[in-house]
Amino acid sequence: MSKEEDSDQVVTTEPRRIENHLEPPIGTMFYKFERITIVRERPMHFVALPPFDGSRYNYTVTWEIDVYKYAVNGDPRDPNFASNNGRIYIIIVHRGSVRSGQNLNGMRFVFRVSTGLDATHQLPRSGSGHREGDDMHYEIDFRQTFHMLSNQGNDHISFEARYFENVPRIKSMQTSDIRGRAAIEFSVDPNTTAGLTAIPANSSFAVQGFSVFTYQDPSSWPRHFSFTHTIGGLQQGPFFPPFLTESRTILLDW
Repeated sequence: MSKEEDSDQVVTTEPRRIENHLEPPIGTMFYKFERITIVRERPMHFVALPPFDGSRYNYTVTWEIDVYKYAVNGDPRDPNFASNNGRIYIIIVHRGSVRSGQNLNGMRFVFRVSTGLDATHQLPRSGSGHREGDDMHYEIDFRQTFHMLSNQGNDHISFEARYFENVPRIKSMQTSDIRGRAAIEFSVDPNTTAGLTAIPANSSFAVQGFSVFTYQDPSSWPRHFSFTHTIGGLQQGPFFPPFLTESRTILLDW
């Protein structure tokens, strides 16, 4: 499976478009790609508590990530790497799906990544989409120039990392947030805007998001990343919310 291929095919209102230029030229030093499965087809549920009828709502979640690791502005093995403005960048492309045979109307499906690194981007940004009928359309559009070493450290290159992906949301919205600099969060919110009609039963939607973290001190690795999924807002309502959390270690395995 190529890096551009989505792990779950779901029905959308427009063709999926992905332009991935996150891999630097051959011979570039201190770059690594890694694909990690957080959960795959994990059964989840929540229950409507009294005074409601106790109905059980079931769905499955698949969450996978593509991780791109870069050392920029120098050699991370150099003890002066941080003082010379060297930086480690971690880009995470989120993929997967939520699937349910029941009506998902009014739920807010939340995905959160927590770590000690500085979060700089979570895309698509909240409020950046445009509406067409009952649907919302967002874009992940990222580009940043990284100054990296190549040819065994004898050459310097300026690599423009670029990534584009359209994010169609059928009768839904997507929001995102950088929380406390060291965590990101994004959510899919079915029918949260007045006038949008409910998502029908037997529906599913893709998990799509793009996160960027950075840090200066390579000696503090490996780092542990916490991946959390829940349904937001249920804690204050008559529901017992679902919750999962998984930890993954990301190495700087140049």
